[in-house]
Amino acid sequence: MEEEDFVESKIGEVIPGTSLFDRGDRLFAGFAAGSDKEPSHVVIPRLWEDYFPSGEEIIDYLPSVFRFGKTTPDELIIERRDNEYKLFRQIEELHILHRVQKGFDSVDEFMQVANSVSNRRKSRSGRSLEIHLEHLFRQFGLEEFSTQCRTEGNKRPDFIFPSCADYHDPAFPDQNLRMLAVKTTCKDRWRQVLNEANRVGSIHLFTLQEGVSPHQFAEMKDANVKLVVPKPLHAKYPDTVREKLMTLNDFIVETKDIRRHT
Repeated sequence: MEEEDFVESKIGEVIPGTSLFDRGDRLFAGFAAGSDKEPSHVVIPRLWEDYFPSGEEIIDYLPSVFRFGKTTPDELIIERRDNEYKLFRQIEELHILHRVQKGFDSVDEFMQVANSVSNRRKSRSGRSLEIHLEHLFRQFGLEEFSTQCRTEGNKRPDFIFPSCADYHDPAFPDQNLRMLAVKTTCKDRWRQVLNEANRVGSIHLFTLQEGVSPHQFAEMKDANVKLVVPKPLHAKYPDTVREKLMTLNDFIVETKDIRRHT
């Protein structure tokens, strides 16, 4: 976990299934390029030449320039994320590439630009997956949820269903509450979500991680953590784990059904 936190603190989000390569100085300065995620070349708003759009703006713009061919939430979350990252890379190059090509007069100047790139990538990765999930929940009829709800100890779980108000209503049945934590990769980080919502007995954790060991999965199960993984990634998991995973569609259907019977 320490190694992963260190790497991501330097280069931003490490996307499962992709790789980064470059010289060490460029890699840890945040300038490394992905081997299989080239920038897109779509038409973007002219205003974006003057400022770097927020993650919400980029994601909202995706349907204007990309045609999504997938039809299930499990396939769409991967397709949407891939296209968003390509668009992000296009905007990043628009703002940064000319500066890098021009060169730097000092190490301090280089580090200033590198830190700006790294911080922007980290800022994007922190919210991107959650925003995509918000869009997909609404698209597939799961419209009642709260994000960043304050719970015990001022904790802020990523999603509470059906709402933050219901969570804080003592009369609302505990068994009808759901919490979904979101982590691009879980590794040992899954333990961080265990105490974010005391009223929720079984925690759901959504991840794009490409596989966990049977031992780690058993630890999650013992801690009442249910792993939610997009269906196309299930093949990356051991056979003994695969059959016990939830798909994103499973989670959406189950959570909607609970609300219907409230």
